Amino acid sequence: MIYIIYEKKRGRNHRLQQAAVRSVTFLSMILLLLMFMVDGVCGSYPMDVSIETQIPMRTNAASFVRGRAMYIYGGEGRGNDSATNDFFSLSFNAENGDLIYEQVPVASEDKGPRIAGGRAVILPDNNTVLLFGGYAPYNENITAVHLLCYQYTFDNQVWAPIPVNATGEIPEGAPELPTHRESHTATLGADGLVYIYGGIRSIRDTALVGDFWAYDPSTRLFSRRELISNIVLYAHIGIPLPDGTIVYATGLSGYAWNFTTDPDSALLTVSEGLLFNTADGSWQGVAFGGSEETLIGVSSRVFSTAVLGPEQRYIYFFGGSDLVASYRKHFRRALSILDTQTWNYTIPASEGVGPSRRAMACAAILTNEYMVIAQGGARSYYYGDVNVVRLPTLTTSNDLPPEPTVRWVSNIITGAADDMDRSTSESVSRGIIAAVVIVSVLAAAMLVFLAWRFRHRLRWLIIRIHSDIWSPRTGEPHWAEISRLITKVILAFLFVAFFVFVVIQVMQSPKATFTITEVAYNEQVDIPEIRFCFDGYQQVPDLSTGETFPLVSCVTDAGAICDEYIYPLNMSDHQPFFYSNLGAVTCYLFLPDTLHLAANVTLDSNNGSMLHFSFHTSPAVAPQAGRTHISFYPRGRDPNRAIYLDGTELYEKQLYTDAELSDWVIDDFNDFHSENIVDVDINDAAFIHYQLQEYQYLQNTGWNYIGFSPVLNSTPEVEITSRVQPMNLEGYSPMNGQLNEVIVKPASFNTVRIREQKIYSLLNALGFLGGLFGLFVAFQALMFGHRPNSPWGVVHRWSIGTMKRSLSRELTSRFDLLKTPVPLMNPVHRRFSTINLKNYGPRELEDVDYMDAAESGSLNTPDGVTLAPGQEEWDEQKRLEQVEERMQLLELLFKSYYIDDEVFRRLDRALKRPDVKPPSVSKRGMSNFLRGNGVGLRSRNNAADDAHESHSWLATNGGGGQDGATSEELRLSPAPYIPRLASTPHSALPIHEPNENINNSTQKQD
Repeated sequence: MIYIIYEKKRGRNHRLQQAAVRSVTFLSMILLLLMFMVDGVCGSYPMDVSIETQIPMRTNAASFVRGRAMYIYGGEGRGNDSATNDFFSLSFNAENGDLIYEQVPVASEDKGPRIAGGRAVILPDNNTVLLFGGYAPYNENITAVHLLCYQYTFDNQVWAPIPVNATGEIPEGAPELPTHRESHTATLGADGLVYIYGGIRSIRDTALVGDFWAYDPSTRLFSRRELISNIVLYAHIGIPLPDGTIVYATGLSGYAWNFTTDPDSALLTVSEGLLFNTADGSWQGVAFGGSEETLIGVSSRVFSTAVLGPEQRYIYFFGGSDLVASYRKHFRRALSILDTQTWNYTIPASEGVGPSRRAMACAAILTNEYMVIAQGGARSYYYGDVNVVRLPTLTTSNDLPPEPTVRWVSNIITGAADDMDRSTSESVSRGIIAAVVIVSVLAAAMLVFLAWRFRHRLRWLIIRIHSDIWSPRTGEPHWAEISRLITKVILAFLFVAFFVFVVIQVMQSPKATFTITEVAYNEQVDIPEIRFCFDGYQQVPDLSTGETFPLVSCVTDAGAICDEYIYPLNMSDHQPFFYSNLGAVTCYLFLPDTLHLAANVTLDSNNGSMLHFSFHTSPAVAPQAGRTHISFYPRGRDPNRAIYLDGTELYEKQLYTDAELSDWVIDDFNDFHSENIVDVDINDAAFIHYQLQEYQYLQNTGWNYIGFSPVLNSTPEVEITSRVQPMNLEGYSPMNGQLNEVIVKPASFNTVRIREQKIYSLLNALGFLGGLFGLFVAFQALMFGHRPNSPWGVVHRWSIGTMKRSLSRELTSRFDLLKTPVPLMNPVHRRFSTINLKNYGPRELEDVDYMDAAESGSLNTPDGVTLAPGQEEWDEQKRLEQVEERMQLLELLFKSYYIDDEVFRRLDRALKRPDVKPPSVSKRGMSNFLRGNGVGLRSRNNAADDAHESHSWLATNGGGGQDGATSEELRLSPAPYIPRLASTPHSALPIHEPNENINNSTQKQD
C-alpha cells in the first residue's frame, strides 16, 4: 500500500516536471520566433548566371513599360561604349518569380541609333515606341541639325527614323525645328502628345536647350510651346498626371541657351517644382513640403529616377547625385514619395537591403505592386543589376499609412527576402523589444514557480553543494579551511579565465600553410587551360580556312601541333571588358585535355616540354593598335567552360558555386582580374612559367577546431611568372601577319600541394589546460596538504533517478552482508561519538527522504534494529565479532575503491599452490631477514603460543594432524603456513574460489 502511494506521488511529481519543461520549451520557441519574425532581403534581385552575363552594364538609358515587362534601350557604357543600341526586356516568371531577360528582336538592317541619355515613350496602341534625343556620337551629322527621332514597332520589329517637321508660328530668331538634346524629358501627356522639354546640347556642348516642343504621333509634326520665364531644366524628371498636367522636379535649372556652368544655373531646390498644364499650355510654380528631416533626406539632386505609382497619385523617387565635379560627386540611394495632392514628401521606412547608391538608373512599375530599378552608375562604376521594391500598402481611401514601409524583395511572387537590413523600421524594433520583455517576464515567473514547487529538492541541492565545498579536516582550524577555499576560488577563476582565453584563441586561430612537393607521375605534368582575348584587332575572314582573324596557333618543342585544342568563344554569350578598350574583342580557349609536358622530350610518351603560341592577323591588313590578354585557369576550375561551353560536348562541371561564378562574371565585366593574366602588345615576346598546385583549404566546420583529421576542401590553382619584352624587328622578322608570340613552360615537373591548418586547435588547448591544471593542483597540495581523491566521479555523485537507485542497491547487495556499521561513518562505540559528532554524520545526503530521516533521528542500524537510548552494552565476544566484521568490510571497501590488489592476489596464489613450498630458513637467517626489513622478533614462548593457538583452532574445527601425529608432536614441530582468521566466518559470507575476484562476483538471491 505504501509502495502504491509512493508511486502515485512520484508519478504526479514526474508529470509536474514534464509540464514545467514543456512550458519553458514553449516560451523559448516563442522567443526564437519573435527574434526571427522579420525577414531580410538581398541587395539586388537574384538571377541566373547566364542572365547576369547578358544584362549590359549601362547608365543613362531610355526605358518604358509594355505589358508586364520593362524595356531598356541604349545607354552609356565603359570606355569607347559611350553610346550603345542595346535593346532588351526584363520581366518576371508568374509562377516562381524568376527574372526573365530577353533581347528584343530587330528585323531591319538599322538596329537603332547608338545613343545615351535618350528618352523613349510607348504610345497607347502598345505597339509603337518613339525615341527622342540622346548623345549620339555616330550620328553627329544628324544631331548637329535637328533632334534625333526614331520609331520602333513591335508588329514588324523595325527601327526607322522619324522625319522632323514642324507646324505653327516660329518666333523670330528661334530654330525652325526641334534642337537636338540629351538628358531631357519626353513625356506622353493626357492629350496624346509627347512633350519634349529641357536638356543640354551634348556633353561636348553643355548649353541648356531653350525650346519646348510637342510631338503629335498622328500627324508626325512638332509644334512649339512656350517656356515659363525662359527657364529650362536639365537632368530632371517629368511625370504626367491624370488631370492633364505634367510635373517637373529635381534637376538643374537655368535660363535658355546658358551654359550649365554659368552662375545663373543651379540645382532646383527640393521644395521647388514646375507644373505644366497640357490643356491650356500654362505654367505655374509649385512648392513641395514635408518635415524638415524629410526634406533634408530627399535633398536636391540631378539624374534621379522617378515613376508614378499605380494609384496615379504618388510619385516614387530614387537615387540621383549632387552637381559637383565628377571626382567629388556624391550619390543617393534613399527612396522618397511625393503626394501630388498635398505636394508633401515622405520617406518610408525600408525593410531589407536596398540597391547601392547610383544615378541615371531606369525604373518602372510592374504588376501594380513593385518598382523595378535597373542599371545606373556612380562615378566610374556601371551597374547591370536589377532591384525590386514592394510599394507600401495604401489605406482604403488610397492614402499612405502614417508610417509607410517599403520592402526590397528577392521574389515578387512570395515577397521573400534573403537578408535582414540593419535599418529596419522603428515600429518593428519596438515590437520585438516588447515581445522580448514579455517573454522574459513570463520566463522569470515560471522559474520562480518551479523554485517554489521543488523547494525541497532545491534545499537538498544547496545542502549537497555546501557539504561538498565546506569540508574541514578534524583538528584543522577554520582559518585554514577558509584560506584553502579562497585559494581554490582564485585558482579556479584563473583557470576559467585561461580556459576562455584558450577557447578564444582556438576560435580565432589564424591559418598557416605548408607546401608538399612530390615528383610527378612519370615526370609528366598537366597543362592549364588558357584564354586568349584579342582587343582592338580587326576581324577579317580567312578565305583559305574559313576561320576569322586574328588567330592562335600552337606547337610544342617536340614539333607536335596542338591547334586542335583551341576553340573560338561566342562573344554574344559573354564579352569580357578590358580597360585598354582598343576595339573589337575576340577570344579563344585552349583546352589541353590530353596534352602533358615532361622534362625530357620523348615522342612516344609525352608531347614535349613547352608550348609555343603565336598570334596572327590577316596578311592583307596592316596590324593596327591592339593588345592580347592571356589568362590561365587550372583544370577543373575554368569558368569559361561554364559560361561559353554549357550545352556542348566540351562542357565539364567546374568547381565553382553559382555565387563564385557570378562574382567572376562581374569581375570579367569590369576588368577586375589581376592574377594569372599577361598582357602582350604588338611585336612583343613573352615567356611564361606556370605551376599547377592543389590548395587544400580548411572547410568552415566545427570539427576543424579539434586539431586532427581535418575536413579539407581541395581546390586546383595555378600560379604564373612572366617576362614580356618587345622584339627587335631589325634582327628578327616575324612571319607575315604575326602579331606576337608566347612560350609557356612548367615552372617545375612536380606535383605541389599546399595544405592549410590552424595554428591553435583544441588539442593544443587541452595540453595548455592540462599543464596549468597540474600546476594549480600541485600548488594547492603544497600549501594546504594533499587530500585523497574520491573514487567516484560526476556520474556517481550526481546521478539521478534509476541510476542513483541502482548505485545504492549495488552497494547494499555487496557490502551489507556483514550487517555491521560502516567504518569511518559510524563510531566504533557509542562512547566515542562525542569526540567529533559532525565527522560521523550524514555528510553526503543522497535524497530528500534520507535528509528528512536524518533530521528526525529515525535512521536504522545496518541490521535493521533501531538503537534506543540506554541499550545494554554488548559482551566482549560480541564486540570482538563486531570489530572483525568491521575490519572485513573495511578491507572489502578499500579493495574495491582504493587499493589495487594485484600484488596481493599474486602472493595469495603463490602461497596456495601445492607445488610451491616455503623456503627453509634457519632461525638466525630468519632473524636477520626480519631485522633487515624492520620487523622485530617475538619471543620463543609467543611463537609457541601462536602455534598452539593455530593447532587448537584446527582441532576444534575438525582439522587433522600431519600423518597421524599427536598433539604433543604438533606442538613441538614447526607449524605450517595456514591463512589465519580472527573468528569463524559469518554464515552470510559467500564462499569464493582462490582465484575469484570478489569485486566482480555475483550473489544469488533466494
